[in-house]
Amino acid sequence: DTAANNSRPNTMKRDTTPAAAVLFLVMSSARFQSRALSLHNGWCRGLRCIFFTDAPFTTTPVGMRVIVQGEQPHPAPDHCCALRPPDFCLPAWKAKLAAQYRFLAALAWAKEPYLSMGTDWFAIVDDDSYVWPARLFRLLSRHRPAEEAVYLGDFPLRSGSGQKFACGGSGSVLSRRALHAMDVPRCIRSFASQCLMSDWMIGQCSEPPFASERVRRATEYACDTCNGARDANHTRIVRQRLQRDEQALHDLRAGGLARDATERLEVVRVRVRVRVRVRVRVRV
Repeated sequence: DTAANNSRPNTMKRDTTPAAAVLFLVMSSARFQSRALSLHNGWCRGLRCIFFTDAPFTTTPVGMRVIVQGEQPHPAPDHCCALRPPDFCLPAWKAKLAAQYRFLAALAWAKEPYLSMGTDWFAIVDDDSYVWPARLFRLLSRHRPAEEAVYLGDFPLRSGSGQKFACGGSGSVLSRRALHAMDVPRCIRSFASQCLMSDWMIGQCSEPPFASERVRRATEYACDTCNGARDANHTRIVRQRLQRDEQALHDLRAGGLARDATERLEVVRVRVRVRVRVRVRVRV
């Protein structure tokens, strides 16, 4: 029965997933607190969003929940450069290495109290991500989060690629059964000395021996943005999805995120041009 539940989405008709059933864990930092403020005033309005940062924000509006994590245990950048060149030798990778180890810590912080509160879905996203809540809630309504251990995100379009994690730029969503199965503290201890990216860690943590059952990857929603060999047809499809969603464009403007014509929002890491002339990375 468990295997059957994890093999395919629920096709039964039901209403959209209620907003209160989804918890958004937004990974931010004191350096980029303006991004977090934009999200708080934008797509996070009316939703359960908790912002995780490495140091206190200078400004925290009323109603904005901010958790100061501090720095988590992690390997030294030079060690990772020597161990896993060339990517870990890139200045950008060295600069962001410490932040990668805060993602599992955020899941660990949220897991027990919010599972006990009945939260059905846990979405972990970057502070430069843009989410269409209504679209996400409709998609989540296809699943039974208490019965399905399911992990949603941007997986490869090609079967047999070997990639077992959702590309981190566009975020990850875990059902309550999936997060319940994951021994997150064990993952944190095991990965603290390894040279890994946050999305790799989430992927590994959702598999045995770190998970008590195998968590199904919902590859049917993949966009394959980690694949550098995207073609023009792929970009065209994503552009059409964006342009169909007038509400998303409205939210971009209302949230004040479209004021800078060069502002970048990482949504699925596909660059497109839209009417508001924002360079947007689109999440679908």
